[in-house]
Amino acid sequence: MKKILRYTKNEETAKAEIEEAGGRIIHQFSPVVFVAEVPETVGKGVLKKSTSEAPEELDAGTQLAVEAWKDLESDENPAPTPQEGLVWDADGYESPFQRSEIRERVSGLPIGAEVMESTGTPTSLCMIGSVAIGLVLVSRDQGPEMMTTAEQAKVVQEAQRALTWLATVEPRARVSFVYDIRPVTVDVAPGPYPGAGDAYERYEKGWRDAALGAMGYAGGRPGYSQYARDLKDSKRTNWSYIAFFTKYELNHFAYAIWEKVVMHYQNDGWGPDNIHRVFAHESCHIFGAADEYGNCSCGGSNGYLGVPNNNCIGCFPPGQQADCLMNQNTLTICDYSRRQIGWDPALFPHP
Repeated sequence: MKKILRYTKNEETAKAEIEEAGGRIIHQFSPVVFVAEVPETVGKGVLKKSTSEAPEELDAGTQLAVEAWKDLESDENPAPTPQEGLVWDADGYESPFQRSEIRERVSGLPIGAEVMESTGTPTSLCMIGSVAIGLVLVSRDQGPEMMTTAEQAKVVQEAQRALTWLATVEPRARVSFVYDIRPVTVDVAPGPYPGAGDAYERYEKGWRDAALGAMGYAGGRPGYSQYARDLKDSKRTNWSYIAFFTKYELNHFAYAIWEKVVMHYQNDGWGPDNIHRVFAHESCHIFGAADEYGNCSCGGSNGYLGVPNNNCIGCFPPGQQADCLMNQNTLTICDYSRRQIGWDPALFPHP
């Protein structure tokens, strides 16, 4: 299979033609721009409902996505980074994770119970079918928190690399991503913000709520959860979630909670070239996957299907744990993590 960037005036007829040719759309950047995966035998001239020629004008977010994809195509097989294959809690590195500090009752669990905070979120029950992704690139209007155009393009490219893998590593799940890319500039000073709640909120609330306000949403979870619901409805997808990328100081460089992922551009010691693996890891958290390193616990019930965490590091003698994105910096996913995010034959769409 090969991946092709296409432009169309009618997304429905273009999609039908792609599917008739034995392919499918894996990235929808806008109603007029998409990336399809098609058989190698589909040559030039076969597709009549779309073209490789770009229209004269594209909105800023779509243009950013197109340029990022073109750069990604030219770097399809990048050299391994020095950190590739390291466990997420390797010495000298911070690890990405799912927040699990519960101070209120969630789904009937007692206060203090540790649960996957994104499990059961109505907008992201399982990673099956179409997923709307809101990429919010938050820059300050001055100082070190400013994101350059090149840095914004890097984030979009790394997100595309992560989501391409998620869309294609399990073809039976028919995963595709529909984008809403929002470069947002705010004039808020960096945190900590007094009276903002827990440590995460104290570093996130100011710039996040300013960005949400610029997009027409209320602050806090009411705003970003409404944004996720609006994306799911307007893009007509099965699921949705939000990813905030910024250079503002955070309490932790990458984490997932409820409907959102939050990541710092520098990506801690992993660096921007590893954003795609960290973002893929956090995206799996959104759909219910459990961490498999550090203080993880064997067994339990994770994700929509209530799958045990039996690839946790504590389940095995040293050296016998299966390689997996939920344990280390790799684009490999184990069977337990697959089923935690819903990749199970019982849920796969019919051909």
